[in-house]
Amino acid sequence: MAFVMLNIGERALAAQQLAMDITGQNLANVTTPGYQRQQVVLTDPPPVLLPGTGSQPNYVGQGVTVSQVNRVSNAFLSRSVRAQTSQAGAWSAISTALAQLEPLFAEPSSTGLAEAMNSFFGAWQTVSQNPANLPARTALLGQAQQLVSNFQGLAQQLVNEQSNLDQSVTTQVAQVNQLAAQLATLNQSIAAATGTGATPNDLLNQRGEILNQLAKIANISYAVNPNGSVDVYLGSQALVLNHTTYALAARFNPATGVHDVVFQNGAVPQLSSGTLYGTLVVRGVSQGSALVGDIPTYLARLNTLATGLANAVNSLQAQGYGLNGTAPTGIPFFTNAGLGAGGIQVNPTLVAHPDLVAASSAPSSPGNGQNALAIADIAQTPVALGGTAPHTLASYWTSLVSQVGLDGQSASTRSTTASNTLADLNAALQSQVGVNPDQASVNLIQEEQSYRAAVQVITTEQSTMGALLAAVG
Repeated sequence: MAFVMLNIGERALAAQQLAMDITGQNLANVTTPGYQRQQVVLTDPPPVLLPGTGSQPNYVGQGVTVSQVNRVSNAFLSRSVRAQTSQAGAWSAISTALAQLEPLFAEPSSTGLAEAMNSFFGAWQTVSQNPANLPARTALLGQAQQLVSNFQGLAQQLVNEQSNLDQSVTTQVAQVNQLAAQLATLNQSIAAATGTGATPNDLLNQRGEILNQLAKIANISYAVNPNGSVDVYLGSQALVLNHTTYALAARFNPATGVHDVVFQNGAVPQLSSGTLYGTLVVRGVSQGSALVGDIPTYLARLNTLATGLANAVNSLQAQGYGLNGTAPTGIPFFTNAGLGAGGIQVNPTLVAHPDLVAASSAPSSPGNGQNALAIADIAQTPVALGGTAPHTLASYWTSLVSQVGLDGQSASTRSTTASNTLADLNAALQSQVGVNPDQASVNLIQEEQSYRAAVQVITTEQSTMGALLAAVG
């Protein structure tokens, strides 16, 4: 009986020591990303038969023991959080990228494109009032240079933002591959531990955090295997199978000038959310030799505006007459109009010879400013702009500015909504699997008291045994 009591004390001491260790581990990881609390499961071992009890056997308990250390989890909430993390990541990336573009389209502005177009056509109006005045013609060409500079500058800034996003794409692809490699390594360790009957709680926490990070970048799905490893997919394509990875690649596409995201075997991942997807939405995705996305759309519309303006001016310029002209000049006002906003230039021939500006609508009529007036009226006249219905240049520009603003506002709103939903889901998950410091502190006090009680059992037993030995000695 004495030895039974001693064993009970020793088991209790070991069990409560482990319980305090686990509680301490939980408290130490209150703020560790991806950590899910662990808990000790205490059980009552089977009782033992007391010897010498005759036909009426008596049993005595063996105290307490630790049957296992559980990692608290909630698979449904974990999957929900990761799915929402992908959604929030996508809208955050879109909102952030569009926020970088909005200042480029800030209107009204004294240095904006609208003011540059107004000044350009206003200069034609001035020339129409005094067609033979060379300073007026020179001022017109100066305003034209400023307009071209505005078009080129805006186009280049859009291209620069696209290039920045393209670099972000290559960076995120590298991050996905790095995380996939870490996951494959953890899969090996988890499978090995599971095979021995162990529960690798800390490794599972690390794996969970890697899945969280992957979910932020891309819309992953995953399945847990019987050996404890996890398989991860992008759409229907495997990213990680057990301890094997299938890496992504960012391959430069010379036709579109950006990096396409593909698997190493050439398969195209089915991206639908995550920061990588959001970045691609704004930067543009290759479809044949074209890019489809926000920036490509804005660039295309800006090019349409620049080309439509240049063609309308060039048409009248070519039909008009310069100073002392006896035949239409046939000289375009803008060159490289087909290259769009980033390519148009003021004709250098006109810069060198302002007298060739076609202000007149009749031969040898230097005082006739009707052609200059007609060109000035382009600002108020609907013109053909690409495949769209005729617009005035100002209304077309305003609609583009509005589109950028509305896209940015919509993305910001959806980003906020997605983030708030994610915060709610995270709070729900943490209430289930996270560490509550107050409760953990209470547990620690209780475990310490149980530990002291176990020490007291052992001390009492030792004292009793000492007294017994002294009595029989």
